[in-house]
Amino acid sequence: MGAVSEKVRYELFQVPGTINTRSLVLWVDEKYFDANTTLVAGTTLTNFMSAKEIPKGDALDSYGSLVYTGQEERANGCLRFCFVPAFSAEDIATPVLSIAEFKSAMRWPAVLENLYDANFLAKDKEGANYLADVTYILYVKEGYSDATRTLEETFVSQTKFNISLSASFRPQPIQFYYGVGSFSLSETLHPLVEFNVVLGPDNRYPSQSFTASFPATNYTDWPASMIVKDEQKFVNGLWIRTRLTAYKPGT
Repeated sequence: MGAVSEKVRYELFQVPGTINTRSLVLWVDEKYFDANTTLVAGTTLTNFMSAKEIPKGDALDSYGSLVYTGQEERANGCLRFCFVPAFSAEDIATPVLSIAEFKSAMRWPAVLENLYDANFLAKDKEGANYLADVTYILYVKEGYSDATRTLEETFVSQTKFNISLSASFRPQPIQFYYGVGSFSLSETLHPLVEFNVVLGPDNRYPSQSFTASFPATNYTDWPASMIVKDEQKFVNGLWIRTRLTAYKPGT
């Protein structure tokens, strides 16, 4: 709850993650506002609607430099205008609150790390070698959904944040048929995978060629970290951003 001044209607709210920093919500009777009133974001409380001589009382003594950022819902016949400190670019980029935890925040998919082929050769009636079959040997890092290091950070600003989430993992399956056999792998992150198998020829069958190509997934391995959540909301004049980062298993 905000502290309501007895001299003029305004409320003070503590800025999250700080001790002495405040935002202010000024209550203004609707009679001061008309169709010609123009509000400009970034206007200081001192200069706000100065032509209307709206009552600001002792709010100016300590909070005149706060800047206008928007409105909260009207109440009791009053418009409620929000003012916050003019944070610098460095202030905006620096979290006011950081919480490090060890918890499960996301699933890390399986990763295809290596794929080798082993050729099986046979001899035809004349004793010449030909490719009869192929076996694939693969190394897969298993998926992980247990706890990892996480960091939840809170940022504040007088303007809306430009938020960009990490791209989600998009693992893909691989399925390759080559006449006498097949290779199948469920969804993984993987690099470009190409197959080229030429079977035969032998005395019974002519040479047969089988090829396939599977593009690399959007990630080919786990990155050092992923932004799992990045949200913002407008509260008492402040844009409050909460960002949750998960760090890859084992780090």
